[in-house]
Amino acid sequence: LAMGVLARLKYLALGVNRIGDDGLKSLAEALGKGILAQLTFLHLGKNKISDAGLESLAKALTMGALPACISLLLNENPGDYSCVMQALAQRNNSLCIEKALY
Repeated sequence: LAMGVLARLKYLALGVNRIGDDGLKSLAEALGKGILAQLTFLHLGKNKISDAGLESLAKALTMGALPACISLLLNENPGDYSCVMQALAQRNNSLCIEKALY
């Protein structure tokens, strides 16, 4: 990721992969550094992400991660993703918020 090999990636489906908090924290750290800035769809549904992992994603979003996001799927994870919704609301990205509910 750091080498820019995936710089133009637009769609990333990581649902149903047993991703936990550590996995999302690593991804969120990269996203916070501007990696995958052109990503428009990120599917993280049906994993094992709890509040701690979702907090790390919210922090990255607050720092400007995923500026092109129009669809963020977090469904069927054990954590409460209201912190992610708040981070997106602060960015006024209503389309991303709407899609995050599904």
